[in-house]
Amino acid sequence: MEYCIRKVARALFREVALPKPRLLLVLLLPLIIATTGAQRSAAALTIDETRHLLGRTAFGAGPQDFKIFEPMNRTEAVRYLIGNVRRIALTPSPAWASDSAPMYLPSRTKEERKMGPRRRTKEEREARRTLRRSRSRDLKVWWLTEMLYTPSPFSERMTLFWHNHFTSSLRKVKRARLLLRQNHMLRRHALGNFATLLNVMARDPAMVVYLDSRRNKLGRPNENFARELLEVFTLGEGHYTELDVKEAARAFTGWSIKRHSGDFSFRTRKHDFGLKHFMGSTGRFGGEEILNILLEDPRTSHFVVKKLWRAFVSDSDEPAEMRRLAADFRGSGYDISALMMSILTTEAFWAPENRGRLVKAPTDLVIGTLRFFDVRPTNIFRTVRLIRALGQDLFDPPNVKGWTGGVSWMTSNRLLRRVQFLRNVIKGKRLRARQRATRVASSRSVVNLSGTNAMDDSMPEMEDDRRMKMVPLVMVPNRLLRENLETSLVPIAPIQAINDDGGWKDRLRYVVLDPVFQLK
Repeated sequence: MEYCIRKVARALFREVALPKPRLLLVLLLPLIIATTGAQRSAAALTIDETRHLLGRTAFGAGPQDFKIFEPMNRTEAVRYLIGNVRRIALTPSPAWASDSAPMYLPSRTKEERKMGPRRRTKEEREARRTLRRSRSRDLKVWWLTEMLYTPSPFSERMTLFWHNHFTSSLRKVKRARLLLRQNHMLRRHALGNFATLLNVMARDPAMVVYLDSRRNKLGRPNENFARELLEVFTLGEGHYTELDVKEAARAFTGWSIKRHSGDFSFRTRKHDFGLKHFMGSTGRFGGEEILNILLEDPRTSHFVVKKLWRAFVSDSDEPAEMRRLAADFRGSGYDISALMMSILTTEAFWAPENRGRLVKAPTDLVIGTLRFFDVRPTNIFRTVRLIRALGQDLFDPPNVKGWTGGVSWMTSNRLLRRVQFLRNVIKGKRLRARQRATRVASSRSVVNLSGTNAMDDSMPEMEDDRRMKMVPLVMVPNRLLRENLETSLVPIAPIQAINDDGGWKDRLRYVVLDPVFQLK
C-alpha cells in the first residue's frame, strides 16, 4: 500500500504544481480508505471481531467458536455462517405435533344452531385450559432447547427475527400445533426469499387466526390483516391510505382455514371478486395481486432493510447505505441470504463506533451466557420463565408490532433480574432444580418431549434432588480467552475498574457483572 501511495504522490507532484499539501491528502484519501478496508477485510478475524460477529448473528461466541473462526477473514466468516444455516430444527418436535385430533370443532348444523350456543361443562373447559397450558409450555421449552443446543444459532436468530416481524401469539391463536408449524416454516424460509416468505405467511394458519382473516368475508370485510400487512410487514406506517386498507381487506376475503386439519383454505363463495382500487392500481385483485403490488413498491425493500439494519448493525440509520442495500435487495428478487451477506460485510457493521450500540435482548443475554459457559439447565422451563420475566415471552409477543427492544429491555426490575442471573452463573452457583413427576430430559443431541405435561408447574413438587443441578460454571477452558476476557466477552471497554492484581476468575466476575456486558 505504501508503494502505491508513493507512486501516486510522485505522479501528482509531477503533473500538478503542488503548493498545498492538503490537495494531495484530499486526492489520496479515497485510495487510502479503500486499500485499508480491503486489507482489513482480507485479514484473519481478531477475537474482538469474532465476538462482535457472533454476538450480533448468534447468541454470542463460545470458546469453540473462536477456534473455528480464527483462520477466517470477515467475508469468509459471514459466508460460513450463511452456508451452514439449518432449515430443520435439531430438537425433535413434541409428541402432540402429530396429533390427529380436530384442530377446531366441526361447524354446527342448522338444527344445532337453533338450539342456542354450544356450551361446555366446567370440567370440559378446565381440561381444555390445562391441555393448552401444557402444550404452550412444551412449545416454549422446545424452542429454547433448540436455541441452547443448535449447531447453527444464526438459524434461530433469523427465525426469532421473523417471529418478531410476522407476529402471532398463543394467547390469541390458542393452538400450539399452529404456532409450531409456523415456527418450522419461518426457519425454512429465514434466509430464503422474502417474496416467498410473505406469500407463505399470508396463508399461514396461525396468522389467519391471529389477524382474523378467517372472519374476513364478502360483504363484511375484516381489516386487521390488511392493515398490519401494510403497516408492519411491508410498507411501514404513513405510506398508505385508509382506502388502500379497505380495498386490500376486500381482496383477502375468503382466506380461511380448514376446521379439522387447520390447513389454509380459500372459500370461493366468501370472496369479493369486484373491482378494487389499491395503491394507484385498479383491477379485480385477489390477495396474491395485492402482495405482488406491495413487492413491486421500492418502499417494501427499504422497510425490510431498515428493520434488519437496526437489528444487526446499529440503532442509527445510514440513509445512503440503506438505499443501496434496498435497491440490491429488490434487484435480487428479495434474496434474504444475499441481503444478509451484504449487511454483514459492510464497513458500518464492523465499525468500532457501532459496537456496544445495541442492548442484548433477554434471549441474547440468557442463551448467550449459557452457551458461552456450557451451562446445561436440567429444568429448561425455568429458563423459559426467566426470559419471560425479563420481558420476552417466546410465542407471546406483546402485540402485532412485536417486542420494541432497545432500552425497553432495561427497566429497573428487569435489570436487577439480569444481574442476579449473571451472579448465579459466574459464582458457579448450583441452581436447584426440583424433581417432578414428569421431566424433560435434555442432552446435547436429543431432547425428549414425549410427555404432554412436561415441565408443567401444576404437577406436584417432590423433595429436592440435590443431584439434579445446573452444571456449574467453573472455568473458561481456553487460555487465549483467559488472557483476553474483555475482548471475548464485551463490545467496549468495561466501565468498572478491574483489579489486575486478582486472578482471571476475579477479572471474569468484574467483566460479566459490568454494565457493558448487557450490550452487543
